[in-house]
Parts: sequence; structure tokens; C-alpha cells
Amino acid sequence: VAAGLGEGSKKSIVLGKGVGRLVECDRLEPGACGTEADGSVIAFVWNVDGSEEVTCAGRHVTGIIAARALNPTSHLAVRARQEGVPLTATPSAKGAENAARAARELMGDWVQLTVNDGGVLLGRASAQERDEARYRGGVNGPKAPPSATLNPRLISDGVECVRLAEAVAERAGRKAATCGDLTRIAARPGSGFTALDGIVVPFGAMESRLRECGRWSAYQNAIAAVDAATRRGSPPDIERACDGVRDVVTDAGCSLELAATICAGFFESQLGTGLLAVRASANVDDPAQMSGCGGHVSVVGVQADSCAAVAEAIAQVWASLFTPEAVQTRAAAGVGASADAHMAVVVQEMAPAAVSFVLHTGGRVESVKSLNPGALPDPRLEVELAVGLGEALAGSGSGSRGDPWRVEVDLATGAATTTAFGGVGTARVYQPHLGLRDEAVDYSKQELSLDAEARERLCRRLAAVGAALEAEFGGPQNVEGCVAGDDVYVFQSRPQPL
Repeated sequence: VAAGLGEGSKKSIVLGKGVGRLVECDRLEPGACGTEADGSVIAFVWNVDGSEEVTCAGRHVTGIIAARALNPTSHLAVRARQEGVPLTATPSAKGAENAARAARELMGDWVQLTVNDGGVLLGRASAQERDEARYRGGVNGPKAPPSATLNPRLISDGVECVRLAEAVAERAGRKAATCGDLTRIAARPGSGFTALDGIVVPFGAMESRLRECGRWSAYQNAIAAVDAATRRGSPPDIERACDGVRDVVTDAGCSLELAATICAGFFESQLGTGLLAVRASANVDDPAQMSGCGGHVSVVGVQADSCAAVAEAIAQVWASLFTPEAVQTRAAAGVGASADAHMAVVVQEMAPAAVSFVLHTGGRVESVKSLNPGALPDPRLEVELAVGLGEALAGSGSGSRGDPWRVEVDLATGAATTTAFGGVGTARVYQPHLGLRDEAVDYSKQELSLDAEARERLCRRLAAVGAALEAEFGGPQNVEGCVAGDDVYVFQSRPQPL
């Protein structure tokens, strides 16, 4: 039985073929499509806005049917092309109804989704296709969930802050260690970017504070409740249990003595903003299969001369180890015990961003990846740009509306192609003497919209940085940073999700 889901290329967002068990979910998020132990799935997703990460629901998602209209240049579409995951959308409510009716007959069955320029076909998979999909995914009946490779960690008994340039993954997580690497790479002649040093609060600081405040037993009980709720697979129970852990952590807080030590480290401002960015670096944060889906908090715009503000921001980052998204992401990657998760904190001066960017360095893989496994990806890099601090680049849940600028740069020829123009209505921007402000974006005054040559020149410059970092770290990267005046700042580089 085959069901046609659409006709015409406007519904065919990413071409290709996928095989898996058809499942239905409200959103593309951790745990929504089961785990990799369940085998390959084709996801029928009711609510998408295009900002989702294609692998956030797991690497076992081999095709996506979106019951909403979708911009072909959205982040989800870009990443689906890069990962070779066929993607189709339904531009109208009637189209969604027809797609749902067709899919309902096959829900729970092994199916084949084919998306091509002529339309979309969904039908039951043959026994051979099912066996081949199981073989490719390493699925042979029920098995234990895969285990993510956690960074080994040395849990501190006390609190000893270190310079970011000296951070190592064993004590502060891969993100902090990579930020330290970036400071050394940026110092090389001709690197093309600047990376800010900072201060790291290592693993064990949160646990030491909980013991110091007599809250260790309460914490242990609270994380046990999280683990129990995760095993039951109940989102409401997970949310309530996570609220309980975060309450314990924030009640203990960060000591003002530790915050004062950090404030002293930023007494002499490098950039003159007087503001700090306080970011998470967990031992479960950046394995490639979990990259970009961690759910951990960053607090930007913290007053560098306020011990109370710094202490509050650090406590927020610690507590974000137990957001429901973070817990479900760890569970989907096979990290079962909350006691195995630890959080370090990276503190840097906030750069006065005029424009923020994210680079996706992995070459786009079109439908030929599915149809011709030997085909090579073309050498294109995706640049996303947004005014100010770039909340529009943070993905779903940021509260932003509209698209960032998106530009593809061909690394072989230097050709830059704009695939989307900036359209986010408001942005958080830094103003000297005023600090951070939320302002309406006037695109009639934005050089990136008015001057194609300037936009393409900047994107080629950023693409050169992204390509160099991909070569440095040995694989496709998601690179985050900003532009302030003539300077390019890189904040972090992490493995592009697999």
C-alpha cells in the first residue's frame, strides 16, 4: 500500500530516500521519537518552525514529514541536506490533513519515504529494505541504549578557578577545553579571528557548595527522582523532578567569595563593555551525537563588578544541568545516571557584538547521498547572521521571530549565494554607556541587507575561519561568534551533530 503525500517540488524540501518505522510526534525534540535502541524511524512531526536541529530527536531519525509549511532555507532544511535526511513539508492545513490521513494507515509500520522533484511517496518497506535499514543502523531486535562517550572528569574537592587558556576537558568539559584551544589558535599569525581568555569554575564546585550548605542529601534524593522519572518516560514527571533538583541547586547558590574571585579577574576590561558572558561546559555537553541539543543555559550581560550578579548567573548555569531538555538529551544518548553528569562554568568578557554568526562547516549533502552513496558532498559552508547578540541563531525557544541572513559559500570558488535575508524584528544589542537593550531592527539601515558586496565579503572571511577550524579540529564544526567593528570573535567551536 503506497500513499502519496504531495505533488510538486514545493513540498519536496530535501530529496532522498529513508527507511524506518513510522512514528508520530508533536515536536522534533529529545525523546520524542524513542531512542536509537528502537531502530530507524521516519518522523511525522506536527509542529516545526524550521529552527530545530535535525539530529536532536536522535541519529536514528532517517526521514521527516513536517505537517507545517517550511522554508527550504531554514536551519532544519539546511541541516537535513547536510545529513542526507529526506524532508517533506505540507504548505497548507488541507495538505497536513491529507498527509496525516495517508500516514495514519501506516503508523507503527516499517515504511519507505521517497522525496524527489516529482513529489513524495510513503509506502510500506519491503523485507529487504527493512533488513538493510536494521543492518545500517546496527539494529537487530531490542538492545540496550547506546552510551555516549563522556569526557572523563576529575571532581574537585575544593574550588580552584583556572584561566580558560589552561582548561582541560577532564576538569572543565570539552567546551571549556576547546575555548582554551581557540585562544591559542587565534594567537597564531594570520588566524583571522580573536578568542577571549576567561576564567573557568571546574567540575566539583557545585557539589562542594551543596555539601558546604548541607544540601548534599537533598540533592542526591532529587537526582534519584529525576532518574526514576526518566526510566518511566513520563515528560510531566521529568519536568517536576527537574524542578526539584534546580530548586536545591539555586537554594545553595554560588558563594559570594567565589564570585568575588571571578570579578577580580575582570577588573581591567579588555573590551570596555563591563559585562560578562557566563556559559555552561558539561562533561556530557559536546559529544557529536549530543552537540547542539544540550539544553544548558548561558547568561549574557552580567555586570562584571557585581558579585551578587555573577553568583546568581553561575547558579543558573549549574542548575541548567537539570533542565528537562538536558535530561532527555542525555537519556536519548544512553547516559542513564544523573550522578555521572557534571557542570563547569566558563566566564568571559562579553564582546560588543554588532552582528552574531553561526557557521556550519560540513558540506551540504543533497539527495545523491541517499541515492548514490559514493557521491562526494559539495564544498559549501553555511553562514547564518543576525543583528546584535544573535538570539535568532539560538534555535527554538529563543522567542525570536523571523529568519537570520543565510549565505552559502563555495570554498572551492569563493562564490557566496544569499539564500535568506534577515527578518528578525527585534534584537538585543549593546550600546556604550547604556548596556544591553532590546531594539527593533531597521533593515533599511543594515549594511548586510543593503550592500551585497559587503555581505558576501564578510561571509567569505567567516567561511575561511570556519574551514580553518574544521581542519584544526578534524571534522565538521558548528562555530559561534560575532563581529564587532573590524574584529571577528569566535566563542566556541563544537562538532557538528552527526
